[in-house]
Parts: sequence; C-alpha cells; structure tokens
Amino acid sequence: MHLQHDWVALLGEVIQVRLDDRTVRTGRVDGVTQDGAILWIEGHGAEPRTMFERCEGFTAWIEYKWDSEGCR
Repeated sequence: MHLQHDWVALLGEVIQVRLDDRTVRTGRVDGVTQDGAILWIEGHGAEPRTMFERCEGFTAWIEYKWDSEGCR
C-alpha cells in the first residue's frame, strides 16, 4: 500500500483510510472536496457512507494497479 497525498485523484478508487497507522476503513471513494481536504467512502453492507477529514489526521493509502498485476 502507498500513501496518497492527492485525495482528489482518489475519486472512484478503493483505498484504506488510516489513523495513527491503524486501518479504520477500506472502501471506494465516492466523493472528494475540490481542495482534497475531505473524502467520503461509500456505504457497503452494514458500513454507512463515511466522511474523513485530513485535518483530523486521517491518511489515504492505495494499492497501485501495477503492484498487484505481477510479472508478464
């Protein structure tokens, strides 16, 4: 997993949201503010749509597609 500094680029991607190196939520980003300060993870099953703010210490982590494809 890789730390993603540009939250705007995460729209539509599946990410991990972490706080103090602990994963608090994994899911698809379905909204991001224009300044990239806030993102929303879509609801899934019993998990509701959830908002995360960068100023509260949350970080976003993504697995790059080329990391999971293996050698060809």
